[in-house]
Amino acid sequence: MKESLGDGLKALKTKVNAVAKLKTINRVTHWGLQELIYPPTIHEVSLSQIDSLNKAREIEGLHHRELDLFIKQFEEALSIPDLTRAMEKANRLLAKLSTNLKFEETNLNTIFDNNAEWVGENLKTISNGQELKGFILGVTRFDYDLRLAQSAAHALASAMTRCLEKYYSTLSASQLSYPAFLRRLQHLDRICELIKATDAHYMQCKQQVKMHIQSAKTNPEIRKQYQQILKESQEAQKKKTEAKKYSKKKLIQAFRDNIIGENKEWLAAVTFDWAVEKMRVKQEQLEAKAKSNPRYSEANTVADNLCKTLQQLRRDYFDESKIADAATLRTKYAQLILDAHTELDKHRGVKKYIADAVIRVHGTVGTCLPFFKAPRTDSHKKLDDLLRDLDAIDIPQTAPS
Repeated sequence: MKESLGDGLKALKTKVNAVAKLKTINRVTHWGLQELIYPPTIHEVSLSQIDSLNKAREIEGLHHRELDLFIKQFEEALSIPDLTRAMEKANRLLAKLSTNLKFEETNLNTIFDNNAEWVGENLKTISNGQELKGFILGVTRFDYDLRLAQSAAHALASAMTRCLEKYYSTLSASQLSYPAFLRRLQHLDRICELIKATDAHYMQCKQQVKMHIQSAKTNPEIRKQYQQILKESQEAQKKKTEAKKYSKKKLIQAFRDNIIGENKEWLAAVTFDWAVEKMRVKQEQLEAKAKSNPRYSEANTVADNLCKTLQQLRRDYFDESKIADAATLRTKYAQLILDAHTELDKHRGVKKYIADAVIRVHGTVGTCLPFFKAPRTDSHKKLDDLLRDLDAIDIPQTAPS
C-alpha cells in the first residue's frame, strides 16, 4: 500500500514540475511585459500608477522565503526523537499548508468571474479615450493578479510535495495514514489541474481582449481622444523627468556649496594625495620588477624621488603655507614631472631616440612632429596621467592660512 502512495507522489512531483514551465508560472518570463494580454506602454498605463509589478514581485519573493522557512520547520518536526510528538507537529504544519492551499484554490476558481469586465464573455464597453485607457489599466491589473495567484498556488503545491516526500521517507508503512496521505495527493493534483485550466482560459481570452482594444482604437473619435490623452501623459512624464533632473542638479549644487565649499581646501589636499598615491602604486611595481631586472632600477628611482618631492610640495602648500599661491604650486609640480620625463628619456638611451627620430623624420614630409608624438613607455604615460590629475584639482588660489 505504501508503494502505491510512493508512485502517486512521484507522478505528482512530475506534474508539479511540468506546471512550473507554464509561462504564467515560470518566474523568468511571467513578469515580462511581452507576456501580458496587452503589453501597455508607459504612457498608456504608468506602472508607477498601478504599482502592481513591483508589489507583486515583492510579495512573491516574500512568499517563497516563508515557504523555505516552513519546510525547515517541517524537517525539524520530523527529527523530534519522540515519534508521537513528531507526528503531531508535522500534521499540524501540513494542515496549515492545506488551509493556505484551499484559499489559493478558491482565489483561482473565482478570479475570472471577479474580473469578467476585463476578461469575461461580455467585456466592458469602450466609448471614449478615457474608458480605453481605463480598460487597458484593468486588463494589466488582472494580468498581475492572475500571475500572482497562480504563482502562490504553485509555490504552495511545490512546498507541500516536498513535505510529503520527507513525510513518506521518514515513516514506515504501519505509521503512515493511507487515507490522509491520499487526500493530500488528490488535493495537490486538483491544484495542478486548476493552474493548467486557468492558464488555458487565459490564453483563450487573450485574443478576444486584444481584438476588443484594437477595435476601440480603430474608432476615429476614440482614437482622437486617446491620442490626446497619450500626448498629455507624455508631456506630464517629460515634465516629471525634467523636474527630477532639476531637483537633482539643485541637490548636487547644494552639496557643492554647503559641503565641498566649506571643505574646499581639505578636498583639494586629499585629491592631491590621491593623485600622488596612484603614482606611488606604479613606483612599487617598478621596485618589484627591479629586483629581477636591473633595467627597471633607474625608473624606480625616478618615480620614488618624484613621489617624495610631490608629497613635500603638498605639505609646503597645504600644511605649512611655504608656497604663496596655486600658480606657483602648479608651476613647481609641472616642472618636477617634466624633469622626471627627462630622466626617463636619459635612462632609455639617447641613441635609441636619435634612431627613432631619423626614421620618423624621413617618413614625414616637412615636419618632425611625429617624433614628439611617438608612443612612450608606460612610465611616461603614468607621468602624463599624474599631470592631468593634478591639473584637474580645484586648488585654492592662495595657500591655506
